[in-house]
Amino acid sequence: MSKSSKASDFLLTILARFGGKAANLVVFAIVANKLSLADMGVYGYIFTTTLILSTILDLGVRNSIAVSIGKEPDSSSDYTRSAYLLLLPIALLCVPLTIIYLRFGPENTSAAAAAIPAALLLAFMLHQRMLQGASLGQGDIKTFNRTELASRIILVALTLLMLAVNQFSLSTAIWALAISQAFGSLYLAVKQAPKYLAPGASASLSIILRLVRAGIPFMVAVVLMQASKKLAFYTVSYESTLTDGGIFFGLQRLTEVVTEVGLAISVVLLSHNVRATSKEEAAANTAKSVRVSIAVFMAISVAMVALSWVLVPTVLGKSFAGHSLLFSILVVGTLFGAIWTMLFPSLSVATSPTTVLKILSVGLALNVVATFSMTWAWGLLGAASSTIVVNIIISAMFLRTYKTRFGIGASDFIFVKWDDLPVDRLRKKFLPGKNRSGQ
Repeated sequence: MSKSSKASDFLLTILARFGGKAANLVVFAIVANKLSLADMGVYGYIFTTTLILSTILDLGVRNSIAVSIGKEPDSSSDYTRSAYLLLLPIALLCVPLTIIYLRFGPENTSAAAAAIPAALLLAFMLHQRMLQGASLGQGDIKTFNRTELASRIILVALTLLMLAVNQFSLSTAIWALAISQAFGSLYLAVKQAPKYLAPGASASLSIILRLVRAGIPFMVAVVLMQASKKLAFYTVSYESTLTDGGIFFGLQRLTEVVTEVGLAISVVLLSHNVRATSKEEAAANTAKSVRVSIAVFMAISVAMVALSWVLVPTVLGKSFAGHSLLFSILVVGTLFGAIWTMLFPSLSVATSPTTVLKILSVGLALNVVATFSMTWAWGLLGAASSTIVVNIIISAMFLRTYKTRFGIGASDFIFVKWDDLPVDRLRKKFLPGKNRSGQ
């Protein structure tokens, strides 16, 4: 793939993710202002648990189908139809699993009114997670981005409608999430129809078993990744109160503008790297993309910390005022987490899912010790500080693995190089005469 095509994919993905994040921010600001802190805790518990369950039920097929189609593009229709066939029976588990996690959640999370929309939310998130892998394997970044944006646009519209008719509650907020994800799923299904409905396409048990066998290590690694990111929130929700959980969830979600964009970049890296000519080429491409991204994230993080005293109450409401220090700590933790978030999918392809699994297993074990001990000692500030400690350690392990396997040092992933800057392109564009004369 040409450099211009790669750059275009990264730019469009970043713009799409920022657009989607802006839409999420509008919705989230309304939700945070309209719901009580306790209901915010329930909202966060449902949202976070649904994300983790969709990853488990996906069985790693998102990654394995991307890798398989990247290696065998002529068989993409067979892989896509097989994935849809696998999705149908798994989706039936969404209702009982939702009832179970609501029943055994923190206080006041077993409200029956939220069960139906939460189950639908899980089913539609599962569909998008699993089948977006087919688009990534085909290099169809446009469909991936538009699927994300479709659900965000509907979510904003529904949230504004609820606000206009004064029908805002925890239940309607979850319904809005579910309906918006339904539209994203509909768009994805329509775009992929030429593949899974192709006359020559065939689904087979052998393909399904191959995807699942290859995907399980990916799934376990992703679940460990999500557990590492969300352990602090769960610890606060169960060990403290839903009000504290609502505060922590609200502030952490606000910091995740960095993580969301980092995750989007990691997805594009995965799409390119499964089709790269060599692992060394994939590793070098990853290093450049990550260090440029880190520079952008650093600027965003500095601005967020500097403006935290006004940003937090303005976006989340007066109930979050006075928590600017907690927010600033979470921003720093999120920044360090963005490093390994971007490296995770590419390293799993460049080496093996087992390599990443080992790193995240160690990381999660350290996370449990750090999070529980620091939360017990210092409450919310301790939980937030544990995210910094844990993300630094996990990022260091990822960087060390790249150094050992490919000889690429940590500085190549963190510090922008002169060649990364578009100086020559700008000079040629704005000073063409000077370039021709050599002056």
